[in-house]
This record gives sequence, C-alpha cells and structure tokens, in this order.
Amino acid sequence: MFQICVAARPDGPAIHFFDQTMTHREEHVFAHALAAELIDLGIRPDDRVRLHLQNSPQFVIALHATWLVGAIAVTHNPMLKAREQDAGAGGR
Repeated sequence: MFQICVAARPDGPAIHFFDQTMTHREEHVFAHALAAELIDLGIRPDDRVRLHLQNSPQFVIALHATWLVGAIAVTHNPMLKAREQDAGAGGR
C-alpha cells in the first residue's frame, strides 16, 4: 500500500502532524533508511520488533520499516494510562 501511494502521488501528503506535512516520498525514504538500519542490527523476517512510541510520524515510519524487513511489529504506546489498559482488557 505504501509503495502504491509513493508511485501514484509521491509529493502528496502522507502524514500531517501538528503544523507539518510529510510527503509519501519523504516517508518512503525514512522508512527504507530505518529498514536498512534494522537489517544492520540483525533484525530478520519474522523477528519481533517492539515499537515503544507515541502516535507520531516516527511510529508510522518505524511500523513501515519493520514491515519492509518482514518483521512483526509489537506496539506499545508509552502514554497509555492504566485505566485505559483496564478498559481495553474488558475491565479486567
């Protein structure tokens, strides 16, 4: 899906965060650079990569990079409050 957007609208908006917009081309470049770094660190297909990030452009880039490597993203939002965790677990 990311590659389709880059091909169709490389300079179109991909991520709008606060008052800045990142294009599909920019996100593509950042994600591929991070994917190369993950590979250099020894991450391989089917490995788990923990993403300990808030909802931000960096999260999208890291998720995309993880998928490019073929790894599995395990996400955790550090801003999640205990009461929100309880609600998400069915009130347990």
